Amino acid sequence: MRRQVEVSGEERHAETGMFDRQLAYWTKQLAGAPTVLELPSDRPRPSVRSLRKGTHRFALPWALGSSLRELTKQAQATPFMALITVFAILLYRYTGQNDVLIGSPVTGGTLADFEEITGFFVNLLVLRTKLTGSLTFAALLSEIRQTVWDAYAHRDLPFQRLVEELQISFVTSHHPLFQVMFQFQHGPSVERKRRMEDGAVSCDASMAKCDLMLSVADQGEELLGAFEYSSDLFDAATVERMAGHFQILLDRVIGNPHRPVGELPLLTVAERRQILVDWNATQVDYPLGQCIHHLFEAQVARTPEAVAVVYEDRQLSYRNLNDRANQLGHSLLSRGVGPDVLVGLCMERSPEMVIGMLAILKTGAAYVPLDPAHPAERLAFMVRDAQMSIVLTQPQLTNRLPVGHTTPICLGSDWSIFEHESAENLSTEVTAENLAYVMYTSGSTGKPKGVMIPHRGLVNYLSWATKAYEVAAGGGAPVHSSIGFDLTITSLFRSLPCSGGKRILV
Repeated sequence: MRRQVEVSGEERHAETGMFDRQLAYWTKQLAGAPTVLELPSDRPRPSVRSLRKGTHRFALPWALGSSLRELTKQAQATPFMALITVFAILLYRYTGQNDVLIGSPVTGGTLADFEEITGFFVNLLVLRTKLTGSLTFAALLSEIRQTVWDAYAHRDLPFQRLVEELQISFVTSHHPLFQVMFQFQHGPSVERKRRMEDGAVSCDASMAKCDLMLSVADQGEELLGAFEYSSDLFDAATVERMAGHFQILLDRVIGNPHRPVGELPLLTVAERRQILVDWNATQVDYPLGQCIHHLFEAQVARTPEAVAVVYEDRQLSYRNLNDRANQLGHSLLSRGVGPDVLVGLCMERSPEMVIGMLAILKTGAAYVPLDPAHPAERLAFMVRDAQMSIVLTQPQLTNRLPVGHTTPICLGSDWSIFEHESAENLSTEVTAENLAYVMYTSGSTGKPKGVMIPHRGLVNYLSWATKAYEVAAGGGAPVHSSIGFDLTITSLFRSLPCSGGKRILV
């Protein structure tokens, strides 16, 4: 019967030219419109949507409903227009999309009937709203009021026929043209029970395929709302939170309709506290004021004979590693190395690489890792840019360094050249605010840039990493990346100074 009515209506409109005029209106109105509203969801959109639904119902306070009616009266609008405006703002704030399409069911009849919908809907209107954060609610309501009037004046074109005329391809994953709907009903209080059980207004099968539908029923004394949602996409808690945001927006726009929509509060008191307070309760105890080599020296005192470094068939205990780092450190001090001096470290993975790194830190200087596998031009730039006067390296790598710009000190398996130096811990004025290392960026967007990391930041990070990675429960860590990669810092230092005597494999 319904289809027969539509067909006869189409024939009648075609005869008078009304059909063509309405089609022309909708074609212009929906030109360039987005095909999908990307609401943040709990799960990815399935390739084939199902009809599994959930419903969250809520009631708006009487005072809010009363204020809404007064606002719409002053704006020469209707509650329907005001509520769909708030819904459009909610969708804009959730998605960041400034072009929003909302479907709305409509019956035949005059515009006065639009607020009195009580029966079975025979058509769907597509209400398009363009938003910006600087637009006020009052201005947006004025625009939507005109959009609603225009749409209702062209309400007789069947939705399915519109889809066909616009040549919108059928997609199994989402509803065509719009994925969200809004409907408003004004009805006597005797219908309250039925609407609370069945939703504010009944919908046909095409409406049930939407991602989200907000229904509001005006019961006179209160406004009853219901969010019907696709269970494929959303969890109940997500939609409950969305309903809370809708109510907050409604309350705020009523209180100040001239405030830009991008500035309207959205979060509940509990959510604001969670974000601003609970999630930022990150204060923890860590070795404040300590340098990374101080933590290593403390570990040496606790486990001097534990194995610290393993490389092929060589092993160094914590005591051996500390002694050699001290000997090299004293040698560097005699060459003028001290706090915040930048010393290059161009070495392959080896025990000497670890010794050199610790020795530089013990002097108070900061090491600058130079990956020997990098192009010579990059290494030369870094040496010049950091003004390195000394680079610790290995005999087989000296030809990778620029000639004349720096003094290379070669570290090999023969340690006799440093044995005359003291093996005692160095005493320097280095503090947690001094630099620990400088790591150069890749330079993919221009010249490489040196990122300066102080001891304070490094110790803070490693204190977290040691707990997060449960280092104490393991046996150590492999060092499988080059010294020019920031990941190496985690592999090296979370095991040696911070783990309770674990070993590293280089």
